[in-house]
Amino acid sequence: MKNLIIKPNKSIGQIKFGMTRNEINNLLNDEKKISSQNNDIDFFWYEDYIYLIGYKKNKVIEINIMDKALHKYNILLDGIDLFKNKVEDIIPYLKNKYELIFDGEDEDLSTLYEFSSLGISLWRESSFHSKLLNSKDFQLLSVENQEYEKKFLFFNSINLIKNI
Repeated sequence: MKNLIIKPNKSIGQIKFGMTRNEINNLLNDEKKISSQNNDIDFFWYEDYIYLIGYKKNKVIEINIMDKALHKYNILLDGIDLFKNKVEDIIPYLKNKYELIFDGEDEDLSTLYEFSSLGISLWRESSFHSKLLNSKDFQLLSVENQEYEKKFLFFNSINLIKNI
């Protein structure tokens, strides 16, 4: 399995801020435009919806990678795989090194974690933590629903954005 190394404020793997769409098309397959957003940013999906890349004036300014990538790549920041390790293991390590902003009242149960000095945010669709495994509410769920909830122990996407 190939390693994709995140270089904060610079790149993920071979995809670098400032590259053109043509350069990205030479690296990645299957471009699909989705929309133009505010600030004149155009977004395109690549590699069967693994990458979502934002361009401003034809230059990469935002790189998103989705958890579908975990079957193809190891996505590493500081040697930690951001999709294969639990949120509860990743965040304490990173927040000891970098300033953290999170979106909930309970850091453990937040869905968005931002490290602005790195230009990186980590997101999961819903919150879950191992501390909930023994809760009465969790225990009352069906086995299928318990397994569904456990997938939120992990991140769904990683976003790198260039400071403009």
